[in-house]
Amino acid sequence: MEENDQAQAVPHLCRNGCGFYGSPNFDGLCSKCHRDTQVASEVAKPAARILTPSSAVPHPDTSSVASVAKPKSDTKADENSSSSCSLTSSVGTDTGATSVTSTTNEPAPRKCLRCMTCNKRVGLTGFTCRCGGLFCTVHRYSDTHDCAFNYRESGQADIRKANPQVICSKINKI
Repeated sequence: MEENDQAQAVPHLCRNGCGFYGSPNFDGLCSKCHRDTQVASEVAKPAARILTPSSAVPHPDTSSVASVAKPKSDTKADENSSSSCSLTSSVGTDTGATSVTSTTNEPAPRKCLRCMTCNKRVGLTGFTCRCGGLFCTVHRYSDTHDCAFNYRESGQADIRKANPQVICSKINKI
């Protein structure tokens, strides 16, 4: 009986030949190869959806005489053009996916961490003003850096939003 347990416990290598041990739960593939095949099949499914509807839609003909007079070679050309259009659309989706991955790999541009008035390096201790500038502790107030933001109008707009004007009906005097 112990011999049967040992025979079942013999590990098998991955079917793809990557060098790792495969699992019977993953059809003889290792976990990495199984995940890669699942991702590849998920990518292929949307492409198949794009190919299937465009090739399955028939081209409506407006006149029956034109369809009868149309030679068979033209219909083959139409089928070829529809398949090339569907291939183009699937290629377009693939290029969109690669452009997204390429933009995530690029590092973000570094922010300028200097005071806009005195050009002193402020780092993380800088103060961001409502005008959009970054300032040191000396120039953080609006009167010291000639702030272009109108705090008065902003405050009035906030009050108007928070307290809408209530218009009551006229009171009749007795």
